[in-house]
Amino acid sequence: VDPYSFLRKACPVEKATIPGCNMNDTMQRHIENYLADGKETSLNYFFSVSEPLINLAVSAFEVRYHDTAASWEPVYEIHSDGEGPVEFILRARMCENTGEDWNGINLSLFTGTPSAGGVMPNVTPLFLDIRENVMANRHFMPNPMMGMAMAAKAAGAAPMEARVLADSAPVRLEAEEAEEKSDGTMTEYAIPDKKDIPGNGEAAFADLKTWSVPAEYHIMTAPELHPGVFLVAEIAAGDYPFTDTQQIEIYLKDRYSGSYHLTPDFSGEKDTFTLGRDERVQVSRKEILKKTSETFLKGQKVTEFRYETTLANVSGQDLTVTMKDQIPVSRSKDIAVTALDTGDASREEETGILTRRIALSPGERKTVTTAWKTAWPKDKKIQEIREAVLPESRGGRICPECGARTEGKFCTTCGCRLP
Repeated sequence: VDPYSFLRKACPVEKATIPGCNMNDTMQRHIENYLADGKETSLNYFFSVSEPLINLAVSAFEVRYHDTAASWEPVYEIHSDGEGPVEFILRARMCENTGEDWNGINLSLFTGTPSAGGVMPNVTPLFLDIRENVMANRHFMPNPMMGMAMAAKAAGAAPMEARVLADSAPVRLEAEEAEEKSDGTMTEYAIPDKKDIPGNGEAAFADLKTWSVPAEYHIMTAPELHPGVFLVAEIAAGDYPFTDTQQIEIYLKDRYSGSYHLTPDFSGEKDTFTLGRDERVQVSRKEILKKTSETFLKGQKVTEFRYETTLANVSGQDLTVTMKDQIPVSRSKDIAVTALDTGDASREEETGILTRRIALSPGERKTVTTAWKTAWPKDKKIQEIREAVLPESRGGRICPECGARTEGKFCTTCGCRLP
Protein backbone atom coordinates (compact mmCIF):
# COMPACT_ATOMS: atom_id res chain seq x y z
CA VAL A 1 0.00 0.00 0.00
CA ASP A 2 1.36 3.43 -0.93
CA PRO A 3 1.05 5.45 2.30
CA TYR A 4 1.27 8.74 0.44
CA SER A 5 -1.87 8.04 -1.60
CA PHE A 6 -3.71 8.16 1.71
CA LEU A 7 -1.85 11.23 2.95
CA ARG A 8 -2.97 13.21 -0.08
CA LYS A 9 -6.62 12.90 0.96
CA ALA A 10 -8.05 16.02 2.60
CA CYS A 11 -9.93 14.52 5.54
CA PRO A 12 -9.51 14.84 9.32
CA VAL A 13 -7.71 11.89 10.94
CA GLU A 14 -9.08 10.68 14.26
CA LYS A 15 -6.40 8.12 15.00
CA ALA A 16 -3.21 6.90 13.33
CA THR A 17 -1.02 4.19 14.88
CA ILE A 18 1.98 2.17 13.74
CA PRO A 19 2.87 -0.74 16.05
CA GLY A 20 6.31 -0.41 17.68
CA CYS A 21 6.96 3.16 16.45
CA ASN A 22 7.19 6.47 18.29
CA MET A 23 6.04 9.80 16.89
CA ASN A 24 8.53 12.66 16.30
CA ASP A 25 8.77 15.90 14.32
CA THR A 26 11.34 14.66 11.79
CA MET A 27 8.90 12.42 9.94
CA GLN A 28 6.27 15.14 9.86
CA ARG A 29 8.69 17.52 8.12
CA HIS A 30 9.51 14.80 5.55
CA ILE A 31 5.80 14.33 4.83
CA GLU A 32 5.20 18.06 4.56
CA ASN A 33 8.09 18.44 2.14
CA TYR A 34 6.86 15.48 0.08
CA LEU A 35 3.38 16.92 -0.20
CA ALA A 36 4.71 20.41 -0.95
CA ASP A 37 6.94 19.15 -3.77
CA GLY A 38 4.01 17.33 -5.37
CA LYS A 39 1.70 20.31 -4.86
CA GLU A 40 -0.80 18.05 -3.15
CA THR A 41 -3.40 18.95 -0.52
CA SER A 42 -2.17 18.43 3.04
CA LEU A 43 -4.02 16.61 5.82
CA ASN A 44 -5.58 18.35 8.79
CA TYR A 45 -3.30 16.25 11.03
CA PHE A 46 0.00 14.45 10.47
CA PHE A 47 1.73 11.57 12.18
CA SER A 48 5.40 10.63 12.20
CA VAL A 49 7.62 7.74 13.30
CA SER A 50 11.13 7.47 14.66
CA GLU A 51 12.22 5.01 11.95
CA PRO A 52 13.56 6.14 8.54
CA LEU A 53 11.04 7.35 5.97
CA ILE A 54 11.56 4.36 3.67
CA ASN A 55 10.33 1.94 6.35
CA LEU A 56 6.89 3.53 6.40
CA ALA A 57 6.04 1.85 3.10
CA VAL A 58 6.32 -1.61 4.67
CA SER A 59 4.86 -0.83 8.09
CA ALA A 60 1.37 -1.90 9.12
CA PHE A 61 -0.73 0.99 10.31
CA GLU A 62 -4.40 1.82 10.96
CA VAL A 63 -6.08 5.16 10.32
CA ARG A 64 -9.62 6.07 11.41
CA TYR A 65 -11.34 9.15 10.09
CA HIS A 66 -14.76 10.63 9.38
CA ASP A 67 -15.47 11.44 5.73
CA THR A 68 -18.76 13.14 4.81
CA ALA A 69 -18.30 12.20 1.13
CA ALA A 70 -19.54 8.65 1.87
CA SER A 71 -23.15 7.81 2.71
CA TRP A 72 -25.89 5.22 2.37
CA GLU A 73 -29.69 5.22 2.33
CA PRO A 74 -32.34 2.50 2.65
CA VAL A 75 -34.16 1.32 -0.48
CA TYR A 76 -37.21 -0.92 -0.29
CA GLU A 77 -38.30 -3.44 -2.92
CA ILE A 78 -41.51 -5.44 -3.16
CA HIS A 79 -41.37 -8.83 -4.91
CA SER A 80 -44.44 -10.88 -5.82
CA ASP A 81 -45.51 -13.53 -8.30
CA GLY A 82 -49.20 -12.62 -7.96
CA GLU A 83 -49.79 -15.57 -5.66
CA GLY A 84 -48.72 -16.38 -2.13
CA PRO A 85 -46.76 -14.07 0.18
CA VAL A 86 -45.28 -10.70 -0.76
CA GLU A 87 -41.60 -10.13 -0.05
CA PHE A 88 -40.34 -6.79 1.24
CA ILE A 89 -36.59 -6.44 0.75
CA LEU A 90 -34.55 -3.75 2.45
CA ARG A 91 -31.46 -2.83 0.44
CA ALA A 92 -28.71 -0.30 1.01
CA ARG A 93 -27.87 2.22 -1.68
CA MET A 94 -24.23 3.15 -1.00
CA CYS A 95 -22.13 5.83 -2.65
CA GLU A 96 -18.92 7.71 -1.99
CA ASN A 97 -17.43 10.66 -3.79
CA THR A 98 -13.92 10.73 -2.35
CA GLY A 99 -12.24 10.31 -5.73
CA GLU A 100 -10.70 6.99 -4.61
CA ASP A 101 -12.31 3.67 -5.54
CA TRP A 102 -13.00 1.36 -2.62
CA ASN A 103 -12.35 -2.12 -3.98
CA GLY A 104 -12.81 -5.39 -2.08
CA ILE A 105 -13.64 -3.73 1.24
CA ASN A 106 -15.31 -5.17 4.32
CA LEU A 107 -18.29 -2.97 5.10
CA SER A 108 -20.65 -2.29 7.99
CA LEU A 109 -23.56 0.15 7.78
CA PHE A 110 -25.04 2.01 10.73
CA THR A 111 -28.46 3.62 11.02
CA GLY A 112 -27.04 6.51 13.06
CA THR A 113 -25.70 9.62 11.32
CA PRO A 114 -22.69 11.22 13.07
CA SER A 115 -23.28 14.61 11.47
CA ALA A 116 -26.93 14.60 12.57
CA GLY A 117 -26.05 14.21 16.25
CA GLY A 118 -28.19 12.65 18.92
CA VAL A 119 -29.06 15.53 21.24
CA MET A 120 -32.51 15.77 22.78
CA PRO A 121 -34.13 19.06 21.67
CA ASN A 122 -35.00 21.60 24.33
CA VAL A 123 -38.75 22.20 24.55
CA THR A 124 -39.47 25.91 24.91
CA PRO A 125 -42.80 27.60 25.86
CA LEU A 126 -45.39 28.21 23.13
CA PHE A 127 -47.33 31.45 23.58
CA LEU A 128 -50.48 32.76 21.89
CA ASP A 129 -51.24 36.42 21.22
CA ILE A 130 -53.52 38.56 19.08
CA ARG A 131 -52.24 38.90 15.54
CA GLU A 132 -51.77 42.45 14.36
CA ASN A 133 -52.87 43.65 10.93
CA VAL A 134 -49.78 42.81 8.92
CA MET A 135 -51.34 44.22 5.74
CA ALA A 136 -50.76 47.72 7.13
CA ASN A 137 -47.03 47.25 6.71
CA ARG A 138 -45.94 46.16 3.24
CA HIS A 139 -42.57 45.02 4.56
CA PHE A 140 -44.28 42.06 6.24
CA MET A 141 -46.17 40.82 3.18
CA PRO A 142 -44.96 37.28 2.48
CA ASN A 143 -43.61 36.19 -0.89
CA PRO A 144 -45.77 33.20 -1.99
CA MET A 145 -42.86 31.55 -3.80
CA MET A 146 -40.68 31.92 -0.72
CA GLY A 147 -43.43 30.34 1.34
CA MET A 148 -43.56 27.37 -1.04
CA ALA A 149 -39.80 26.93 -0.82
CA MET A 150 -39.85 27.10 2.98
CA ALA A 151 -42.72 24.59 3.14
CA ALA A 152 -40.83 22.22 0.87
CA LYS A 153 -37.71 22.53 3.00
CA ALA A 154 -39.67 21.94 6.21
CA ALA A 155 -41.20 18.79 4.71
CA GLY A 156 -37.76 17.43 3.83
CA ALA A 157 -38.37 17.59 0.08
CA ALA A 158 -35.49 17.05 -2.33
CA PRO A 159 -34.65 19.83 -4.81
CA MET A 160 -36.50 19.46 -8.10
CA GLU A 161 -33.29 19.27 -10.08
CA ALA A 162 -32.29 16.25 -7.99
CA ARG A 163 -35.35 14.19 -8.95
CA VAL A 164 -34.71 10.74 -10.44
CA LEU A 165 -37.45 9.46 -12.71
CA ALA A 166 -38.01 5.72 -12.38
CA ASP A 167 -38.43 5.02 -16.07
CA SER A 168 -35.85 2.27 -16.29
CA ALA A 169 -35.17 -0.83 -14.25
CA PRO A 170 -32.38 -0.58 -11.67
CA VAL A 171 -29.70 -3.26 -11.60
CA ARG A 172 -30.83 -6.13 -9.37
CA LEU A 173 -28.17 -8.50 -8.04
CA GLU A 174 -28.99 -11.25 -5.58
CA ALA A 175 -26.74 -11.33 -2.51
CA GLU A 176 -26.54 -12.83 0.94
CA GLU A 177 -28.30 -10.80 3.62
CA ALA A 178 -26.35 -8.69 6.09
CA GLU A 179 -25.87 -9.62 9.74
CA GLU A 180 -28.02 -7.32 11.89
CA LYS A 181 -26.95 -6.09 15.32
CA SER A 182 -28.68 -3.54 17.53
CA ASP A 183 -27.85 -1.95 20.87
CA GLY A 184 -31.23 -0.24 21.21
CA THR A 185 -30.06 3.15 19.91
CA MET A 186 -28.44 2.20 16.61
CA THR A 187 -28.54 -0.77 14.22
CA GLU A 188 -25.48 -2.18 12.47
CA TYR A 189 -25.66 -4.16 9.24
CA ALA A 190 -22.47 -6.14 8.60
CA ILE A 191 -22.23 -6.93 4.88
CA PRO A 192 -21.01 -10.55 4.44
CA ASP A 193 -19.41 -10.10 1.01
CA LYS A 194 -16.61 -7.75 0.07
CA LYS A 195 -17.87 -4.76 -1.88
CA ASP A 196 -16.56 -2.46 -4.59
CA ILE A 197 -17.75 1.14 -4.38
CA PRO A 198 -16.50 3.54 -7.06
CA GLY A 199 -15.20 6.90 -5.89
CA ASN A 200 -17.18 8.96 -8.43
CA GLY A 201 -20.52 8.83 -6.58
CA GLU A 202 -21.92 5.91 -8.57
CA ALA A 203 -24.23 3.80 -6.42
CA ALA A 204 -23.58 0.26 -5.21
CA PHE A 205 -26.22 -1.92 -3.54
CA ALA A 206 -26.33 -4.55 -0.80
CA ASP A 207 -29.20 -6.67 0.58
CA LEU A 208 -29.85 -6.06 4.28
CA LYS A 209 -33.07 -7.80 5.29
CA THR A 210 -36.13 -9.62 3.88
CA TRP A 211 -39.68 -9.93 5.23
CA SER A 212 -42.23 -12.45 3.89
CA VAL A 213 -45.79 -11.12 4.36
CA PRO A 214 -49.07 -13.02 3.69
CA ALA A 215 -51.12 -11.28 1.00
CA GLU A 216 -54.39 -11.46 -0.90
CA TYR A 217 -54.61 -10.24 -4.50
CA HIS A 218 -57.29 -8.26 -6.32
CA ILE A 219 -57.73 -7.17 -9.94
CA MET A 220 -58.93 -3.57 -9.86
CA THR A 221 -59.78 -0.78 -12.30
CA ALA A 222 -61.10 2.79 -12.18
CA PRO A 223 -61.83 3.49 -15.87
CA GLU A 224 -63.19 6.99 -15.21
CA LEU A 225 -59.69 8.05 -14.18
CA HIS A 226 -57.38 5.57 -15.94
CA PRO A 227 -57.94 3.13 -18.83
CA GLY A 228 -55.79 0.44 -17.21
CA VAL A 229 -56.41 -2.62 -15.03
CA PHE A 230 -54.11 -3.19 -12.03
CA LEU A 231 -53.04 -6.04 -9.78
CA VAL A 232 -53.35 -4.94 -6.14
CA ALA A 233 -52.03 -6.69 -3.02
CA GLU A 234 -53.81 -6.54 0.33
CA ILE A 235 -51.89 -7.15 3.56
CA ALA A 236 -52.40 -6.62 7.27
CA ALA A 237 -51.52 -3.01 8.07
CA GLY A 238 -49.26 -4.12 10.91
CA ASP A 239 -47.09 -6.20 8.54
CA TYR A 240 -45.40 -3.22 6.89
CA PRO A 241 -41.64 -3.10 7.68
CA PHE A 242 -41.75 0.71 7.67
CA THR A 243 -44.12 3.37 9.06
CA ASP A 244 -43.58 6.43 6.87
CA THR A 245 -43.59 7.16 3.13
CA GLN A 246 -40.96 5.20 1.20
CA GLN A 247 -39.86 5.06 -2.41
CA ILE A 248 -40.67 1.50 -3.50
CA GLU A 249 -39.29 -0.53 -6.41
CA ILE A 250 -41.81 -3.14 -7.57
CA TYR A 251 -40.87 -6.53 -9.08
CA LEU A 252 -43.74 -8.66 -10.38
CA LYS A 253 -42.80 -12.21 -11.38
CA ASP A 254 -39.11 -11.19 -11.27
CA ARG A 255 -39.66 -8.38 -13.75
CA TYR A 256 -39.32 -4.69 -12.87
CA SER A 257 -42.83 -3.22 -12.75
CA GLY A 258 -42.23 0.38 -11.68
CA SER A 259 -41.53 2.70 -8.79
CA TYR A 260 -43.67 5.01 -6.68
CA HIS A 261 -44.07 6.45 -3.18
CA LEU A 262 -45.93 4.15 -0.78
CA THR A 263 -47.43 5.41 2.49
CA PRO A 264 -48.81 2.72 4.83
CA ASP A 265 -52.37 3.25 6.08
CA PHE A 266 -52.72 2.14 9.69
CA SER A 267 -56.29 3.42 10.11
CA GLY A 268 -57.72 -0.07 9.48
CA GLU A 269 -56.72 -3.68 9.84
CA LYS A 270 -55.92 -4.05 6.11
CA ASP A 271 -54.16 -1.92 3.52
CA THR A 272 -53.59 -2.25 -0.23
CA PHE A 273 -50.87 -1.26 -2.67
CA THR A 274 -50.46 -1.60 -6.44
CA LEU A 275 -48.08 -4.15 -7.95
CA GLY A 276 -48.51 -3.13 -11.60
CA ARG A 277 -50.70 -3.42 -14.68
CA ASP A 278 -52.72 -6.60 -15.19
CA GLU A 279 -53.07 -7.39 -18.91
CA ARG A 280 -55.44 -10.31 -18.41
CA VAL A 281 -58.37 -7.89 -18.49
CA GLN A 282 -59.13 -5.07 -20.94
CA VAL A 283 -61.48 -2.20 -20.12
CA SER A 284 -63.08 0.63 -22.09
CA ARG A 285 -65.45 3.40 -21.00
CA LYS A 286 -67.51 5.72 -23.19
CA GLU A 287 -70.08 8.46 -22.73
CA ILE A 288 -73.36 7.54 -24.41
CA LEU A 289 -75.50 10.47 -23.19
CA LYS A 290 -75.02 14.01 -21.93
CA LYS A 291 -78.26 15.94 -22.27
CA THR A 292 -79.11 19.31 -20.73
CA SER A 293 -82.65 20.72 -20.46
CA GLU A 294 -84.42 23.54 -18.59
CA THR A 295 -87.46 23.37 -16.32
CA PHE A 296 -89.24 26.72 -16.56
CA LEU A 297 -91.47 26.25 -13.52
CA LYS A 298 -88.58 25.56 -11.15
CA GLY A 299 -86.08 27.79 -12.95
CA GLN A 300 -83.54 24.97 -13.14
CA LYS A 301 -81.19 23.36 -15.57
CA VAL A 302 -80.97 19.55 -15.58
CA THR A 303 -78.16 17.52 -17.15
CA GLU A 304 -78.35 13.74 -17.52
CA PHE A 305 -75.16 11.70 -17.80
CA ARG A 306 -74.88 8.07 -18.90
CA TYR A 307 -71.69 6.00 -19.31
CA GLU A 308 -71.06 2.41 -20.42
CA THR A 309 -68.01 0.43 -19.31
CA THR A 310 -67.03 -2.82 -21.02
CA LEU A 311 -64.66 -5.36 -19.46
CA ALA A 312 -63.16 -8.30 -21.37
CA ASN A 313 -61.29 -11.30 -19.95
CA VAL A 314 -58.55 -12.09 -22.49
CA SER A 315 -56.94 -14.80 -20.36
CA GLY A 316 -57.75 -18.47 -19.98
CA GLN A 317 -58.71 -18.12 -16.29
CA ASP A 318 -61.84 -17.28 -14.35
CA LEU A 319 -61.29 -13.78 -12.98
CA THR A 320 -63.13 -11.36 -10.71
CA VAL A 321 -62.55 -7.64 -11.28
CA THR A 322 -63.28 -4.92 -8.73
CA MET A 323 -64.36 -1.80 -10.61
CA LYS A 324 -64.42 1.65 -9.00
CA ASP A 325 -66.74 4.29 -10.44
CA GLN A 326 -68.50 7.32 -8.99
CA ILE A 327 -71.43 9.70 -8.98
CA PRO A 328 -70.79 13.36 -8.03
CA VAL A 329 -71.68 14.55 -4.54
CA SER A 330 -73.27 17.96 -4.03
CA ARG A 331 -71.80 20.41 -1.53
CA SER A 332 -74.50 22.99 -2.11
CA LYS A 333 -78.19 22.96 -1.22
CA ASP A 334 -78.85 24.46 -4.66
CA ILE A 335 -77.43 21.43 -6.49
CA ALA A 336 -79.28 18.12 -6.54
CA VAL A 337 -77.68 14.88 -7.77
CA THR A 338 -79.92 11.86 -8.46
CA ALA A 339 -78.64 8.37 -9.27
CA LEU A 340 -80.46 6.84 -12.25
CA ASP A 341 -78.59 3.58 -12.88
CA THR A 342 -75.90 2.03 -10.71
CA GLY A 343 -76.76 -1.63 -11.23
CA ASP A 344 -75.67 -3.83 -8.32
CA ALA A 345 -72.85 -1.50 -7.23
CA SER A 346 -72.42 -0.55 -3.60
CA ARG A 347 -72.37 3.24 -3.05
CA GLU A 348 -70.65 5.35 -0.41
CA GLU A 349 -73.02 8.24 0.24
CA GLU A 350 -70.32 10.57 1.56
CA THR A 351 -67.99 10.18 -1.43
CA GLY A 352 -70.29 8.92 -4.19
CA ILE A 353 -67.85 6.10 -4.96
CA LEU A 354 -69.38 2.99 -6.56
CA THR A 355 -67.82 -0.47 -6.19
CA ARG A 356 -68.71 -3.40 -8.42
CA ARG A 357 -67.34 -6.95 -8.33
CA ILE A 358 -67.62 -8.42 -11.82
CA ALA A 359 -66.96 -12.12 -12.48
CA LEU A 360 -65.58 -12.94 -15.94
CA SER A 361 -65.15 -16.36 -17.53
CA PRO A 362 -62.30 -16.91 -20.04
CA GLY A 363 -63.04 -14.81 -23.14
CA GLU A 364 -66.19 -13.26 -21.60
CA ARG A 365 -67.18 -9.59 -22.06
CA LYS A 366 -69.57 -7.66 -19.81
CA THR A 367 -70.94 -4.11 -20.04
CA VAL A 368 -72.20 -2.08 -17.06
CA THR A 369 -73.97 1.29 -17.01
CA THR A 370 -73.61 4.26 -14.67
CA ALA A 371 -76.11 7.12 -14.96
CA TRP A 372 -77.17 10.17 -12.94
CA LYS A 373 -78.68 13.62 -13.36
CA THR A 374 -77.71 16.96 -11.89
CA ALA A 375 -80.11 19.88 -11.32
CA TRP A 376 -79.13 23.46 -10.36
CA PRO A 377 -80.47 27.07 -10.69
CA LYS A 378 -80.24 28.15 -14.34
CA ASP A 379 -78.80 31.56 -13.42
CA LYS A 380 -75.79 29.94 -11.75
CA LYS A 381 -72.80 27.91 -12.90
CA ILE A 382 -71.42 24.79 -11.27
CA GLN A 383 -67.86 23.52 -11.11
CA GLU A 384 -66.25 20.15 -10.49
CA ILE A 385 -63.81 19.88 -7.57
CA ARG A 386 -61.88 16.66 -7.21
CA GLU A 387 -60.21 16.05 -3.84
CA ALA A 388 -58.38 13.10 -2.33
CA VAL A 389 -60.46 11.73 0.56
CA LEU A 390 -58.05 10.15 3.04
CA PRO A 391 -58.42 8.57 6.47
CA GLU A 392 -57.95 11.11 9.25
CA SER A 393 -55.00 9.19 10.68
CA ARG A 394 -52.98 9.66 7.50
CA GLY A 395 -53.54 13.35 6.80
CA GLY A 396 -52.39 15.29 3.76
CA ARG A 397 -53.16 14.59 0.11
CA ILE A 398 -51.77 12.25 -2.54
CA CYS A 399 -49.90 13.81 -5.46
CA PRO A 400 -51.29 12.39 -8.76
CA GLU A 401 -47.86 12.75 -10.43
CA CYS A 402 -45.43 11.07 -8.03
CA GLY A 403 -47.74 9.45 -5.43
CA ALA A 404 -46.16 11.26 -2.46
CA ARG A 405 -48.25 12.45 0.48
CA THR A 406 -48.14 16.21 0.81
CA GLU A 407 -49.89 19.33 2.11
CA GLY A 408 -50.97 22.61 0.48
CA LYS A 409 -51.58 23.47 -3.17
CA PHE A 410 -48.26 22.18 -4.52
CA CYS A 411 -46.50 18.82 -4.06
CA THR A 412 -43.39 19.26 -1.91
CA THR A 413 -41.73 16.29 -3.63
CA CYS A 414 -42.18 16.98 -7.37
CA GLY A 415 -43.57 20.52 -7.32
CA CYS A 416 -46.69 19.88 -9.43
CA ARG A 417 -49.94 21.70 -8.65
CA LEU A 418 -52.46 19.54 -6.80
CA PRO A 419 -56.04 19.23 -8.16
